[in-house]
Amino acid sequence: AVNTLLKSIDEISLIQDDVLLIGATNHPDQLDAAAWRRFDEIVNFPKPDSGMRADILRIVTRRMDIDDFDPDALAEATEGLTGSDLRLVLREAVLDALTEERTTLTQEDLLEAIEGFEERDNLKNMDMIDGDGDALVAGGSDGHAHDH
Repeated sequence: AVNTLLKSIDEISLIQDDVLLIGATNHPDQLDAAAWRRFDEIVNFPKPDSGMRADILRIVTRRMDIDDFDPDALAEATEGLTGSDLRLVLREAVLDALTEERTTLTQEDLLEAIEGFEERDNLKNMDMIDGDGDALVAGGSDGHAHDH
């Protein structure tokens, strides 16, 4: 895919064709020097800090009913998570509440969803389970592990 992208970039004239090329990746380590040479400017967007995570949580939950909501405490508990990760945490908390037939979330629901997310993230990064020669595979037909 990278070679096809690089070939496509080389086939157009950015100046003559009035093209502004912007690329984005979550995996900069997977691009080689040939790819990096084709970009004049590199802008790094780091993972959100605690204040940014709190703001993200405030924004994505503004229409949600959450008892004892403390986005700053949640932000502290989500060190290293991205905005996308936070949405997955919220989705998991909502699904758990719905399975219990509740329409109001609690701060505890969110903290439990964070813990569950981190556990799944750690498992996802394991190549093998100790003592077992079989690779670890997440359950579910959609490739996501779910507890419900």
